[in-house]
Amino acid sequence: MARTQAQAMLEAWEDGRAARSGERGLILLRLAEPTLEEDACRAFSVGRRDAALLTLHERLIGPAAHALVNCPTCAEPLEFDVPLAAIRVTASEQPPERFELSFEGAPLAFRLPTAGDLAAPEAASADQLMRLCLLEGATPSAPAAIEALEAAIGEAVTTHDPQAVVALALDCPACAAHWRSPFDIVEFLWRWFDGFARGLLEEVHIIASAYGWSEDQILALSPQRRQRYLELIGG
Repeated sequence: MARTQAQAMLEAWEDGRAARSGERGLILLRLAEPTLEEDACRAFSVGRRDAALLTLHERLIGPAAHALVNCPTCAEPLEFDVPLAAIRVTASEQPPERFELSFEGAPLAFRLPTAGDLAAPEAASADQLMRLCLLEGATPSAPAAIEALEAAIGEAVTTHDPQAVVALALDCPACAAHWRSPFDIVEFLWRWFDGFARGLLEEVHIIASAYGWSEDQILALSPQRRQRYLELIGG
């Protein structure tokens, strides 16, 4: 029997509970692109992955992401909605397979980071990710030079894969501070996902306790039918 969407979502939540952000991004991408093979999902550039996750957010949750942040200056909490259409980036061309940089007089060639790279245990830091994406040349060893090279790579990624680098311009109404904050669609999706999965498991528990049905039988029901059974159980 084919998995229902509810079963697939619970399995994804279970797989991602103890995972790093990059691993969660790949798990969510599999939900967003269920017809693609694993290798194809891993090959997505980060921007292409995030574009697919924006679409998944629109399909599951809606056209806006709810954000809650604290002002870095006065700690005032800010709550607002981010229209996803406003942060979608239309790429003008296919991202290049490689880009070249001249750093400290030496040529270096890199490829764009992928969804698979961010999920890889050997790319747990920015420095490791940079080395994983190196195609030609040798990266520096001095900390200051590594930091400068990472900044240069970040500018190149912004140019070639702009959806991967989205930041929100924020203003604090309390102290008038202005700052830019990275928008991480994986974080937004996963926060909702965690609450959804916990709520769904609670529904399964209540219905199973009342009727003795298995988890698979309950998840095979439509959300509307599950809700009606919950109403009947509650009297």
